[in-house]
Amino acid sequence: AEAITALLRDQKGLIPEAVATVATGFDVTVLSNAGDADTSLDLIEHVILRSGRPVILVPKSKTEVPLDHVAVAWNASAEAARAVTASMGVLAVAKKVSVVSVSDRSVPGDAVDELIETLRLNGIDSAAEQKPKPDGVSTEDLLEKHLVGINPDLVVMGAYSHSRLRESVFGGFTRSVLTKVPFPAFLAR
Repeated sequence: AEAITALLRDQKGLIPEAVATVATGFDVTVLSNAGDADTSLDLIEHVILRSGRPVILVPKSKTEVPLDHVAVAWNASAEAARAVTASMGVLAVAKKVSVVSVSDRSVPGDAVDELIETLRLNGIDSAAEQKPKPDGVSTEDLLEKHLVGINPDLVVMGAYSHSRLRESVFGGFTRSVLTKVPFPAFLAR
């Protein structure tokens, strides 16, 4: 196994902007989620939106993140595709990979199958978990409930497939993950 290296920096200036700028030079930035008092939602959003790099959010209650089960939250968006591509190294070492999708008009039926095939071609075995969307239930609520139920060690997902304004007004899955989901998340935009 290769060693993992990390760098800790004392940064001056406006913290969200400074951290986002520094993050551009690294493979990934690890932060605690915004539900933890030490990390602001503004900081996380700056790093996700301005660094061009993936972010791993880890609840403070987690002292380690095994990779026994990684779930990919798949909506066939460009953001989700970038998250999968950026996380290939993580997916390759996971013991189990689930591709979780909500069946509605926004995700073409064959999009999940195509992702499963792409992962297979990269040596990653995965299984689809497609959830039908009943009327009156939001995609975000259904996805969150399913993920909490399967309790993955890590969720890989695109961030802000909808605009940040829309998510701040109406809510959304990215906002939910940033603030309250109890498992680590690998996000890319």
